[in-house]
Amino acid sequence: MGHEIGTTTLQLALIYSAVANGGLLMRPLLVAEVMDAEGETLVTNRPEIIRRVASPATMEQLRFMLYNVVEEGTGTEAQLPGYTIGGKTGTAQKFLNGEYSDREFVATFAAIFPADQPRLVCVIAVDSPKYGSHFGGGAAAPIVRNTIKRILNLDDDLDITPTLAPQLVQAAPAAEYSFASADLLSESATPGVVPDFQGFSLRKALQLARRTGVDIQMEGSGRVISQSLRPGSLIDQGDVCLITLAPESD
Repeated sequence: MGHEIGTTTLQLALIYSAVANGGLLMRPLLVAEVMDAEGETLVTNRPEIIRRVASPATMEQLRFMLYNVVEEGTGTEAQLPGYTIGGKTGTAQKFLNGEYSDREFVATFAAIFPADQPRLVCVIAVDSPKYGSHFGGGAAAPIVRNTIKRILNLDDDLDITPTLAPQLVQAAPAAEYSFASADLLSESATPGVVPDFQGFSLRKALQLARRTGVDIQMEGSGRVISQSLRPGSLIDQGDVCLITLAPESD
């Protein structure tokens, strides 16, 4: 059931963001930028990828399942006419006085909007809703629907065309699993994203740099032990990643 698992709403939002964007776990950002009193920008935070956690095909299939939850499952209260929403309910018993309560719950609903071409993730948690209306589908899903509706009405920059039917297609069956030693695991190579060079030989690092479009400079020989640009960060024009190599004996 999952009652023993402690998860914050932020963690849940990051999970659903990975489902929405095709399998990339992002580093959470609460501040977009910092400006001084004169309006000069001092700090700008950009989206940063931590790692890939699933394939795009797997996440496409999961979005299709979440859409069906809203269309005909426990999340029908989240439906917004003319738009596709994917989501999942959660109804967790609270742990009180050494045991799970039969009357106190945390009701949640996590949603992706729109389900076919995601732009937003919304997670609502209701602490101790009225018993009898304590399920995620009844307590939290309507709040998600109203929140998304309000955003659509107020945010002129969010241009989403209503869709009468989902554009999702079920993914093809996944390929069979294969085993590999740690030395043979395929490295992450997302164009425009700084890869993790550490542990690779110079030749491998150069191949990885070409595949991702990262300009690199090298110091030393052997295997990469450090790099100047953080893995998972987005590449800006003019960025150069300095990688330091050392013999394996070091």
